[in-house]
Amino acid sequence: MLKATFTCSGERFERSVFNFIPPQLHPYVNVINEAFDATHEREWRYAGDLDFAYNDAMFVFCPVAEFAEFAGVQTAGTPVLFDLQWLDRI
Repeated sequence: MLKATFTCSGERFERSVFNFIPPQLHPYVNVINEAFDATHEREWRYAGDLDFAYNDAMFVFCPVAEFAEFAGVQTAGTPVLFDLQWLDRI
C-alpha cells in the first residue's frame, strides 16, 4: 500500500492519503495520525466554506498549546476544546 501526503489549498497541515482512495475523494479524507484513520468519517466532510454561527459549534479541535487563544470563544465551557493528540485516550 502506498501513502502520500499533501496540503489542501488554504490548510496549514498535511493530509495523508493511501493509494486505494480515488483522487476525487482526497479533499474529504484525513488521517489524523498513524493510529487513527478518519476516512470512515468522510461522509461528514464538506469541501468549501461552511457558514455557521459560533454558538452552533460544539467542539473546537486545536492543540493544547492553543487553548488559551481559543478559550475566548467559549461561553460556560462551550464549545469544548479538544486536542486530537488525545484520541489515543478515548
